[in-house]
Amino acid sequence: MLRRFRAGATQMVKYSRAGGMYQETLQAEERAYQAGLVAGAVTLVALLGVVKDLFAVLKPSGRGQLVFGFLMLRYTRLERVWFGYRFTGKEALLATIPHLLIYAAVAYGLITRRRWGWVLTLAYVLYIPLSELTFAVLYPLGYLTRQPYAQSVVRAEWFFIVVSLPLELLTVWLLWRYRDLFWR
Repeated sequence: MLRRFRAGATQMVKYSRAGGMYQETLQAEERAYQAGLVAGAVTLVALLGVVKDLFAVLKPSGRGQLVFGFLMLRYTRLERVWFGYRFTGKEALLATIPHLLIYAAVAYGLITRRRWGWVLTLAYVLYIPLSELTFAVLYPLGYLTRQPYAQSVVRAEWFFIVVSLPLELLTVWLLWRYRDLFWR
């Protein structure tokens, strides 16, 4: 069946699914979609971190729970960990502010696809397991305080690391894999 085209109308060129330009376009769109999922998930975590830390700073007791449907976040400003070192009291409140600023910057940088947003996200996600491991060695095992935690707490801390470390390393790998889509 022949179709007639008006003068000046643009014809669509069909490419087979087996290759050619159509396949390259599909691959590029799929890659952008996957990178968007990664960026969206990390941005959601960062935005939840902003909300959580805002509540920690503004609420008089400095601790509580936020419920977002099926998701519940506990927050506190009574204790913070930076680079594996635990801060309490006023120092913990002051340590909440950089967390808040980093989470906000990560969210903004990823939403706007800024190069520095990707770099900050990658650096912070790499920092997290190092901080967790340092904390687990210094405090629950008692190397810094000379007072080890109860064995059940030590097991729970290391179980948390075993569960979270692969997720954090997966996030690093995905950010690295799609780095070219974050750099403008």
